[in-house]
Amino acid sequence: MQPIFSKKKGKKLKRKFKIEVRRRYLDYLPKILVLILLAIVVFFISGGLYNLVVRPPPILTAGDRIYFFIPYRLDEQLIGESLISIILLCIGLSGIFLVNRSIQYYYSRRMATIILVGGIAMFVIGVFGIYMLLNFKLSPF
Repeated sequence: MQPIFSKKKGKKLKRKFKIEVRRRYLDYLPKILVLILLAIVVFFISGGLYNLVVRPPPILTAGDRIYFFIPYRLDEQLIGESLISIILLCIGLSGIFLVNRSIQYYYSRRMATIILVGGIAMFVIGVFGIYMLLNFKLSPF
């Protein structure tokens, strides 16, 4: 048995987790925080807080018709309408992300152009969809 304070060096133990792995997670932390912040902003813009407080019905039925939104009423909304707005906002934000990604994608010009056109198309679809949704909500006169 060796004394506690001997001059002989023992075997070095290998670390289970490398410090580089931790640094890699810390590099992604700002991106994760931005995605969480974007999710919270989309939740508030689409009326998620209104849905939690008021608890509106998911859809309205009037006779044989099914309504996913209440036309001509800006002060009320249904859960279906907020889901449609969440989807359209996510499509628009994904388009912005793809446009940003195409600028950073410099390995292949063709692939960068495809990503850019797809991002612009998604952004236009999102903005046009939100515009149409608001157009349905506004009164005709």
